[in-house]
Amino acid sequence: MVATLAGCLPKQTYRVYERLTLHFQTPDGPTTAFGVGVKTYRYYSERLPLTNTELTSSFGGEAIVIDFGPERTTFALIPRGIGHVVAYGAFDAEYDKDPAATLEALAQTPDLFSIRSVPKRFWPQLVVFEDPLDPLSVRRAERDDIFPEKDGAYALTGVEIEVLDETPTTQKILDILPWLTTLQTSSIDGVAGVVSLDRPLSNELYDRNFIQENPE
Repeated sequence: MVATLAGCLPKQTYRVYERLTLHFQTPDGPTTAFGVGVKTYRYYSERLPLTNTELTSSFGGEAIVIDFGPERTTFALIPRGIGHVVAYGAFDAEYDKDPAATLEALAQTPDLFSIRSVPKRFWPQLVVFEDPLDPLSVRRAERDDIFPEKDGAYALTGVEIEVLDETPTTQKILDILPWLTTLQTSSIDGVAGVVSLDRPLSNELYDRNFIQENPE
C-alpha cells in the first residue's frame, strides 16, 4: 500500500492480481479459459470533487483468448466502464462495509479470499475473428450463442475471479493478433475519426480493448 496525493486530496493505492476464469458449455462438453491481470486501485476517502468519485483503477493485462478450435478463436475483451468496481463486483459486500480494509486485504493477503462468482452484469464482451490475421473479420458474439451458424451450442455459462499473490500477467495475444502492434491512434481497422451510426465493429474497437499496460 502506498499513500500519495491527487491534487489536495489524499489517495491510497493498492495493487491487486486477479485471475478471471470463464466457463463455457460446448458441443464437446464444458471447458474453461482464463487470464491473469493486475489492477491498481486508487481509493479517495474524501472523494474527488465534482465527480464525487471514491474509487478508480487502471488495468494491466490482456483480453482472454478462448480456443474452440479452427476458425472459432474467441476473445473476452478487457471490460470497460468498471473503474469504480472492485474485482468485477465480486467483493461488493466487503467493500461496502470497509473499503480501505478490503482493498488492503486483497492486495496484501489474497489467500484469505476464496474464488468468487462475478455478477453477470460484469461479464466481459465476447468477439470472434473469422480470421485472426484480419481485423476486419471481427464480429460480436452473443454469450449464450457464440457460433449460431455451427451445430451445437457454444455458450458462456459462468465467470469466476480469484485474487492471487504477485503473478505474471497473461502474455500471448500478440502471437495471435500481431497487427495490434501496428495500431497507434486508429481503431483496429486502421481508420481514425469515423463517426457513423452504422460503422462496423472493427471501427469501434481499439488496441486497449485487447491489451493494456498498467501505468503504475
